Amino acid sequence: MTWMLKRVTDYWDQQVGAVYAHAQRLEGMGPSAREAALDEIATSVSRHAQALNDELLARVGFIMVEDLYKAVCALSYWDDSIAEYLAASAGVFCDALAARGFQLRYVIDNAYEANAAGLSGPAEWFPLWFTAAGLNYICPQHLAFKLMESRGREPGAGLLPEFIVDGRGAGRGLVDRCLKERGHYVFLDTDATDASLAPALSDPSAPGSILVFRKEAPVPGSKCVVNITPPS
Repeated sequence: MTWMLKRVTDYWDQQVGAVYAHAQRLEGMGPSAREAALDEIATSVSRHAQALNDELLARVGFIMVEDLYKAVCALSYWDDSIAEYLAASAGVFCDALAARGFQLRYVIDNAYEANAAGLSGPAEWFPLWFTAAGLNYICPQHLAFKLMESRGREPGAGLLPEFIVDGRGAGRGLVDRCLKERGHYVFLDTDATDASLAPALSDPSAPGSILVFRKEAPVPGSKCVVNITPPS
């Protein structure tokens, strides 16, 4: 079966669980076949991207990151096959966006309960997922957990009130760096305020910006706001 799919969005279509299905195909392969498959995926995604004009490329970037968020919210396991598939598909498409002068900025204002279960996705699994997909992941709660650990404290939701101010400060710094360096990013604050979201949403009409703001939970029929500005 070829890895040149009919549409580039087929590589991530969460309606059919595409990421997991394709990763499972990889999982069943031997090392050499798997390496060849990953090369074919990367080449195929690159060819799809090259065939799109700037407007369509940006729209696919929006569709892709939406599907990636919906898929990670349904995550039930994590392994090397998922990471490798994301890198070969989404990572390659993110590179194509950057090469055309686009910056993908996905900003999420969704609430997650401030306990171990509620924050396991945002603080533990989302960073692995989005980093593998070629996106900088910025989450004040995740950063607060990392600060706890660096200061010799056992990371936990109970310490969030003590560390969240510093976590948000670190998040602002990472957003500023991404904006300066034109790095793609996913920004999620699980208990957002207007002030905490403002840096990630700033300058929505910057040349080449694909700014997506999701305020609704990623369920069927939900909506988000997207603003695409052509590169200069």
